[in-house]
Amino acid sequence: MLLAAVVSRGAVDALLDALRGLSGGPVTLLAYRERGRTGDWSLRYYEAAQPREAVDAATWLAGGTLGVYALCSGVCSFFAGFMPSGAPARIMACSLRRLGRQALVTGSPPAPARGDARAVLYSYAARLLRDGAGPERLAAKIAERAGGGAGLVLALVSRGRAPAPVAALAVSGRLRLCVMYSGGSAVAAAAPTREPLGWSCMERSVVSVYPAGGVARVETRDLDRVLYG
Repeated sequence: MLLAAVVSRGAVDALLDALRGLSGGPVTLLAYRERGRTGDWSLRYYEAAQPREAVDAATWLAGGTLGVYALCSGVCSFFAGFMPSGAPARIMACSLRRLGRQALVTGSPPAPARGDARAVLYSYAARLLRDGAGPERLAAKIAERAGGGAGLVLALVSRGRAPAPVAALAVSGRLRLCVMYSGGSAVAAAAPTREPLGWSCMERSVVSVYPAGGVARVETRDLDRVLYG
């Protein structure tokens, strides 16, 4: 299994190497990269048959001044949307497992699309965003209420010349949310009950990872506070 978000300044080889032991199955990668101080940025959406291919692609893309990556071996949907503020955004929403009946009821996808896991995830995520959910709340609802077990949302919010990226990851049930921080870079990942060496892990939590002041910032909140607070 693999559901992870990475924010890095410069090389991320060590952080991405840590993900190899958590991964399994085909992986979807969304990579955002800024180059230098020119305002240039690039975006790459990549589907890999093997986890190593996606991790290697993220390592290759890490040459920019700033890199933000979302990796998932579950179900993902990449689409245009908007934040609660009304700002337009490019959004990658992911779920570790296929979403359940509540996602069908809430998202109300057309009948022909109800058997497609990506279409169900998209309709659910788009509906919650229209109702004012931000990345943390959307990730939490995917993980808990929709039955995804873990939810990941990477939002690239339009602000000036380059988007402002923020990644939110939530876990529920028997999964743990593990974070590794090194040299101004950070990676957050959903993990099984065992705690990987070198990671700091917690249960029923939501973590936001984003760049600020030249380094990765990590904020952790209780899952229930995000859902009901």
